[in-house]
Amino acid sequence: MLGAIFGDIVGSVYEFNNTKREDFPLLSKWSHPSDDSMMTLAVARALMNTWGRSDDEIRTELVRSMQQIGRRYPNAGYGGSFARWLRDKNPRPYNSFGNGSAMRVSSVGWLYQTMEDTLHAAELTAEVTHNHPEGIKGAQAIAASIFLARAGATKEEIFVYAMKSYGSRMIRTLDEIRPDYHFDVSCQGSVPEAIIAFYESESYEDAIRKAVSIGGDSDTIACMAGAIAEAYYGMPGKLKKKALQILDSYCAGIAQQFRQFCREHDRTIKEGWREKITPKNPYESLSNNWALEALLDSIYQKREKGETDINILPVFSILHHCIQEGGEFLVPIDFKPGLPKNPGKFKPGFQTDPNQGPPNDTSTAEDATFTLKYVVDNDNNQALPVFTSETEFEKGEPASRMQLPILECMQIALDDENLTSMVINPYGNCFIMDKETLKGFLNLIQN
Repeated sequence: MLGAIFGDIVGSVYEFNNTKREDFPLLSKWSHPSDDSMMTLAVARALMNTWGRSDDEIRTELVRSMQQIGRRYPNAGYGGSFARWLRDKNPRPYNSFGNGSAMRVSSVGWLYQTMEDTLHAAELTAEVTHNHPEGIKGAQAIAASIFLARAGATKEEIFVYAMKSYGSRMIRTLDEIRPDYHFDVSCQGSVPEAIIAFYESESYEDAIRKAVSIGGDSDTIACMAGAIAEAYYGMPGKLKKKALQILDSYCAGIAQQFRQFCREHDRTIKEGWREKITPKNPYESLSNNWALEALLDSIYQKREKGETDINILPVFSILHHCIQEGGEFLVPIDFKPGLPKNPGKFKPGFQTDPNQGPPNDTSTAEDATFTLKYVVDNDNNQALPVFTSETEFEKGEPASRMQLPILECMQIALDDENLTSMVINPYGNCFIMDKETLKGFLNLIQN
């Protein structure tokens, strides 16, 4: 949790004096904890005080704790609506989708043993003020990212999980975000940016620097990125010590109490979390391909707006992730005449021509039970069509299908002299990989 607080402290100087650099002074005499830190501590205290109790008791204590600490530190920089909520004798949620729900949620990511409990607690902490769906989603995205980092998830798994909430907003690099990014206190306008800053980072401190360098609501973005980075990398002891020194004794006491609480309670991540974060799909091996579809959608949206300088490197990053997860594509096939259309009874083997063996020459034409179907462009070039999902497959002409590993599809397209490329989703937002691209990609990931 100190990872979030230190991020807030670092970013506090740059909230209204943005920098787009990463080599800024980490701390100065003006660095201070803001409303992000105060509410982070308030939520942590409330959850400790109500551990094991009912949802209603937790909500009541959240309101009490947030109002008590908010009134103790009235000049911490609260937004107008939240400042009024702090003073209200009968405070009610006000349908906010601001990033206040996400900036204060880091303790949730550290406390629970399952994703389900983490998401539920994140919703509870958000809905006492930010009961708009986007406000709840933002809190859940940050808490879930911390949980996954604690569980040992890869950066790619954390990134792909975040895409469930924010889709194409995640398909951007910091270099693409910085030039036009402006002050945005909404969850949907700052949570993805914080997660991307973490994703591109190489250490805890690097995540903080990258988050601040985006500009905008710097303290909150650094708070959220720092929270995830602490769980993923760990936080240097000297920075923990510095954070506690900058906090006053009252706030430092709550932070130390939380650290002790975590030591005294069993927070071991329960097995099965990885299976539960995988999107459900009738074709299990296609389960991660939705991320690739979202990326291609984003690229086409940019093209429709007339943008020409579009970064396609994330396509290869997502492809690599899908391959590592045992991903497959759907490919169209033609069955040989006279054979029953029951793939389960057939011997493996493919061919590009009824009179030729397969590209890898592992069987003969007589052994093959079906042929791969190709698509042809206006110049009469043949390409191997592959599809990320059943929905994409059904955009074309009716055909039989089979699932092949992504790597195998690439190798077939590369080895077959009759083909010029492999095309992903040829009837939708397609992506073409010619032989030079395929060869370079395969060399890169195999070496």
